[in-house]
Formats: sequence, structure tokens, C-alpha cells
Amino acid sequence: MSRLGGCAGALGRIVAVLLAAGLALLLPLAVMGFNAGRVLFSPEEVAGVITERGLDSGALRRLVSERLLSPEAAGGAPEFSLARAMSYLEPDEVDRVLDLLIPPEWARSQVSGILTGLYEWMDNEQLSPSLQLDVRPIQQGLLSGGAARLVETILDSWPACTVEQLDELGLAASAGGEVPIQYCEPPEPHRTQISELATEGLIEAARAMPPQIDLGGPEPAQPSANPATVMAVKEQMRLWRALTSWGWLLPLSFLGLIMALVVRSLRGLARWWGIPLLIGGLLSLLAALIGSGLAEGMISQVFAEAALPEALTRLLQSILDGLRDRILGRVFVHSLLLILGAGFLLFLGFLLGRRQRVAAPGPMPPAPPQAARAPGAPPAATPAATVPTRAEPKPLPDSEKPTGMFG
Repeated sequence: MSRLGGCAGALGRIVAVLLAAGLALLLPLAVMGFNAGRVLFSPEEVAGVITERGLDSGALRRLVSERLLSPEAAGGAPEFSLARAMSYLEPDEVDRVLDLLIPPEWARSQVSGILTGLYEWMDNEQLSPSLQLDVRPIQQGLLSGGAARLVETILDSWPACTVEQLDELGLAASAGGEVPIQYCEPPEPHRTQISELATEGLIEAARAMPPQIDLGGPEPAQPSANPATVMAVKEQMRLWRALTSWGWLLPLSFLGLIMALVVRSLRGLARWWGIPLLIGGLLSLLAALIGSGLAEGMISQVFAEAALPEALTRLLQSILDGLRDRILGRVFVHSLLLILGAGFLLFLGFLLGRRQRVAAPGPMPPAPPQAARAPGAPPAATPAATVPTRAEPKPLPDSEKPTGMFG
């Protein structure tokens, strides 16, 4: 029976060692997945990164500015070039124009609303997400004086008209036709005419704007947009969200199994839990340090192969870098917490072991050795401290023996 008990104990220790090794190896994956899910599946976190890297940093402003100043930018009339009209603006004037076109608070609210609709689509049964872009604030801003301020800012940046340009303006005005756009600031009354003409064009364009723009589009009816495929993609997204949210419980459940198999004291608990947690925390910290460089290289490689405009590439790469930094920053913090917690457990186990060694009684002193006695020699004298033995009674002679019935 004792042999069976010893085999069961040895088997339990082997299983506990395997569980501790599995905990140390799976813990970095659990920490990385948990923090990735907390960032990527949170509309607040993603909106914060987009706002920080795209809006507050000015990356979106630069993108819109480059698109407006590009040769492809044009107005409603073929002879009008928005790029040329804005080419004389100073950087601070470009910022004022962009504030009129894209108010910062409006951009933040739209980013948050679009991301919320995208994450809600993951949990509903719709085939396409409902992403609404509310352009009413921009429309109201242009109609309430923003169009006139925009035109005046652009006109003030134009250089003064030359004599030849003034002659062309005078001939057009005398013929009763429309005043041509010379991209120069003419004197009155031509300046007022150009300003009113451009302002009326912007106001008409603002009135023609729909109050909301559906970025998701209608329900996909093309054969390529298979409803079964769309729902399968959504199911995979839900599965990844569930794994990243609760997958960390699997390696931590090993702690309970280890405690049931081999832990019989607080000192054993500190040792069997502290060592795998310490190794897992160190591996998680190493994964965070290595993963930062690997993720940066992968992001750069993806955008190097994509045929996107340079400004858009910089914006998207900055947003992905922000998401990477948030994920790895959380992994770094949680790894340090694991290391500190494991170090506390090991230190507690050391204190408990030291206290047990101090409280344990010392061994009994050995008895003093006795000298060997030669054969036939009388026994050694008894020390004075020993108790004397009782003397045996001497036998009586026959003459002194009592007689009678007890004799």
C-alpha cells in the first residue's frame, strides 16, 4: 500500500511540473492576446488612437491639405482649380481653412460614432455596417458665414493683379459677362464681384449636401458579397474576441491543479506558484520587447507593398503604430506586475522556510562513551550521581533457619 502511495505522489509531482512548464509557456500568449483584444475590440481605445495620431497630431490636416493642393483638386467649373486658388495660402491660413472645412470637435465625434457602429455590426445580423457620417455641422457652418470667411481668406492670400489682368477684367465687365478668375486680388468693384460669386457657389454646394452620408452603403446584392461569407467573417471576429477576453483563464487554471496535486503548505504554495509565474512574466516582458520590433517591420512591409498615396500611407501607418504601442505598453505593465507578484510569493516562501528552521528543536546530545572492560576485570565503579542498587540478602546457616509450618 505504501508503494502505491509513493508512486501516486511521484506521478503527481511529474504532472505538477508539466503544468508549471505549460503555465510559464502559455502565460506570454495569454497576456499578449488579452491586451490585444482589450485594445482592438474596444471602440474607445481605437477612437483614442485615431484621434491622437490622426487629428491631434495634424496628420489628417496634412492629408486633406495635400489632397486640396494636389493638381487633381478642382472646383465645379472646369476653369477653376482649387489647388491653384489655395496655393498662395500661408500654413496658418491653411489651418484656418481646414478648421472651417473640418472642425476638430466634429471630426472626433464622427470617428467615435463610426467606430461604435462598426463594432455594433459585429454583434447584429446585418450584412453591412450602418456607418453614418453627419455632415450637418459642416453644412450649418458654411451657411452661417463660414463660406464668406473661407472665400475672404483665400482672396486675401492672392497677389495683386497685374495691368494685363486688370485689362481682361475690365473687358469682361464692359461686355456684361462673368468676371473671369485670374487668381489675383483685383481692386473694387471686381473683388466684391468675385467674392460674391465664389461665396454663392459655396453656399449652393452646402445646400445641396445631404445631411448624412452612409459610408456602409446599401445591403450587398452583388454575387461576390455572399451573405454566408459575411456572417462567417463576423463569427470569426466574435470567436477571436471571446478568445482574447477569456483565454487567459486556461493557463491560470493550472495554478489550481498544481495546488491540488503537490501543495501541502504555504511554503510549497509560494514555491510552486512563484517560480512558473516569474518565468512567465519574464517571457512576457521579453515578448513585448521583441514584438515591438517585429510589429514595426511587418507594418512597414505591408505599406511598402500597398499602392497608396504617400500621405494616406503615413496616416494609416501612424495609426497602426499607435495601436501597437498601446498593446505592447499594456503587455509591458502586466508583465511587470506578474514579475513583482511572483517575486513576492518567492520572498514569502523564503521567510516561511527560515521561520520553520528557527522554530525546529535541535538534536539530543549523544551519551558519553564508556571505556571497554577487559575480560575478568571487575566492573567500573558507579558514578556518585547514579542511584545505588539494592544488595541481595545473604543466606542463613541451617542452625539459624526458623522451624515450624513456615520453615
